[in-house]
Parts: sequence; C-alpha cells; structure tokens
Amino acid sequence: MTDPKRVDAHTRARRRHRYTTALGVTVCRRLAAGESVYALDRDPAMPCASSIMRWRRDYAEFADMYAQSVLARADRYAGAAFAEAQETARRAGEARAELQRERDRLGAVALRRAREIVAATPAGIAGTRRAARSAESEVARAERLRAALGEPGGAAKT
Repeated sequence: MTDPKRVDAHTRARRRHRYTTALGVTVCRRLAAGESVYALDRDPAMPCASSIMRWRRDYAEFADMYAQSVLARADRYAGAAFAEAQETARRAGEARAELQRERDRLGAVALRRAREIVAATPAGIAGTRRAARSAESEVARAERLRAALGEPGGAAKT
C-alpha cells in the first residue's frame, strides 16, 4: 500500500504547478517528442494529467500549442509507419524477385533433366512414345492371354 505522507507530498507538489507559457511550451515539446500525457504525469517536475487537460480548456494559447504538438506527433508516427511500409514492400519485392529467380533456376534444371532423359532414349521423344504404346499393348496382350486361359487377373470375355 502507498505511504499517505508520500501521496500527500506528491499532491501538494502538483498543486504548485500553475500555467505559464514556458511550462506549456515544455509540456507541448515533450508531447510532440512522443511522450504521453500520463508519462508526463509520472514526472514530478511536470503538471498532472488533469492540470494539462484543464489548461487545454482554460487557455486558448495552450490549447493551440497542444493541438499542434499532438498533430506533430501523429505526423511523425505516420511518417515512421509509411517508411516502415515502404521498407516492407521493398523487402517483399526482393523476396518475390528471389522466388522468381529460384523458379527459373528450378525450371531450367527440370528442362535440362528432361532433355537428358529424352537424349538417353534411342529414338528421342518419338521412341519414348512408341515404347509406351508398345508397353501398353504388351500389357493388354497379357491380359487377353490370361483371360483365354481362365487365369485370375485376366479380362473377362464379353
């Protein structure tokens, strides 16, 4: 639990912060730099969050500075987000290009291998087709023979 003396001393120190243009400028600079109102609230040298909100309501000069500082912070965050998005898009483009290079390389390897296989067959691709048809006809002939002999696995006569 918090010490009541400490809370009371903290509250009294906060009450001494009256609005001055210099203090308002300091608050707004820190807000523009990225600190939140509640981060300022934790700093004993700065006014509490409720004082800052009250200053916005009571002092038009401070309200304008506060709005500009919040816009500057938002602008900086948006710029950082945009830069990060551009970097991510650049990295994604590089990854896509690398993927395409790898696809091209693998395609070239597959094409080279296919050419080697075709070149290894005696009659090239036409010979490969003839060999496939020949193998199919041999299988069909074997099935007809089995069926004629009545062996299992043969094609049934119709």
